[in-house]
Amino acid sequence: ATVDSAQNAISRAAWRERSLAGIAKSNGASAVVIPAHEGWLRPSSIPLVNVIHDVGPLVAPGVYGWTRWRRYRHLLPRYVSSASATVCVSRATRLDYVRFFGLDNADSLHVIGQGHQLSAPSAPSAGEGATELPFERFALYVGAALPHKNLGTLIEAFTGDGVQGLDGLILVGP
Repeated sequence: ATVDSAQNAISRAAWRERSLAGIAKSNGASAVVIPAHEGWLRPSSIPLVNVIHDVGPLVAPGVYGWTRWRRYRHLLPRYVSSASATVCVSRATRLDYVRFFGLDNADSLHVIGQGHQLSAPSAPSAGEGATELPFERFALYVGAALPHKNLGTLIEAFTGDGVQGLDGLILVGP
C-alpha cells in the first residue's frame, strides 16, 4: 500500500505540474484552490491556495509510515512557498507547521476553522433511519482513535462538569 500511495502522490504531482494551471486558465479561473496539502512544485502564473488539514506524518511517522513522512518533510514547504496562500484548519496545525519548518513561510499560513461554532442552532429532528441524539448541543469528533490525536484530553474535558454550553460528545470513526 505504501508503494501505491507514493506512486499516486507522484502521479498527482506530475498531473498538477503538467496540466492543472492550463486547465484553470482555459476555463477562465482566476485562482486554483486545492483542498489538500499539495500544490505547485514551482511557481505558476495562476494563484494557488492549498489547505493543510494536519501534519500527522511529521508528528507521528510511525503511524503514517516513513514514505509519507519523507514526502511531507520535503514537499510540504515547497507547496507552501509556491502557493499564494495556505489555509490551516486549526491553530494547532499552523503551530505544528511552524514547529517543523520554521517561520519562513508562516505569513502565508491562514487559520480558517472547519467546524460550527458553539452557538450554532440545534440539529433538526432525526429523519427516517437516523439515530436520535440524547442531547441538543454536542461536540462531534470524526476521525481515527490514534494516540497522536490526543482523544484522552478531549474525553477528559467532558468528564466531571463537562464543557460549558455542550450536552455531550460523539466520537465517530475507527
